[in-house]
Amino acid sequence: MTTKYADTKLINADCMVAMQGIQRESIDLIFTSPPYNLGNPIKGNMFKSKAGERIEYNTHDDDLPYEEYVAWQREVLKICYSLIKEDGAIFYNHKPRIKNLVWDDRKNLIPFDIRQEIVWDTSCLFNYNGSFFV
Repeated sequence: MTTKYADTKLINADCMVAMQGIQRESIDLIFTSPPYNLGNPIKGNMFKSKAGERIEYNTHDDDLPYEEYVAWQREVLKICYSLIKEDGAIFYNHKPRIKNLVWDDRKNLIPFDIRQEIVWDTSCLFNYNGSFFV
């Protein structure tokens, strides 16, 4: 059976390795949701699981120094940008946070102009922290 999307290919791999084998300006859409660098957090009420379990990734430590994390994300996005077609798009799903009592929308991770921002309404608050209201 042939479908409208028969030529679609999904790649689930370490992006820095997988992107090396992709031709420049050949991708229509890149959708990525990177690790948020939360410091290897403990699961709690947000995850509705047993508190105390550590969130683990198979191959990634979610506790990079801040500057290293920013540089890594910017490099990933630069490579993504080189791979999309002129009319292509990158959907970069990242979580804003409060850092040092200041709202951080994470736009500092994006090394180029943003054409559009989409707000995903999940019907719940982002991670709650009492310092939000100080």
